[in-house]
Amino acid sequence: MEPPQTLYNQNATHFVLSFYVRSETTVPGAFVLDLANVFLTDLLFPGCRPALLDTKLPGEGRKLNMGDLSDRRWNAAVKKLLANQYAVLGIKAQTPDFPNQKI
Repeated sequence: MEPPQTLYNQNATHFVLSFYVRSETTVPGAFVLDLANVFLTDLLFPGCRPALLDTKLPGEGRKLNMGDLSDRRWNAAVKKLLANQYAVLGIKAQTPDFPNQKI
C-alpha cells in the first residue's frame, strides 16, 4: 500500500478550495469543471469516494441544493456548469477509515 501523501509535512485529511470573485467578474463554468475534475481524479486519496454534491444557481434568495453525488446529479451539474448556470459547486468525499468525516 502506498504511504499517505503529505501536505506541508502533515497528513492531509481535509482540502478546501474556495474562491470569491467580484460581482462584475465572471468565471467560466468550464474552468470550475476542470478544477472539480482535478479534485475527483487526482487529489482524492486511494479508497476515498465522492459522496456529496452541493450546487446553487446565482441570485439572491436561491437555496443551496445539497444531496448525494450520483451519476445523474453529476451529469446534470456538468451541463449547467458548461452553460455557466451555477454560482456554487461543492463536492465532498468520504474515506472508508472514517465514514462520518467529509473531505
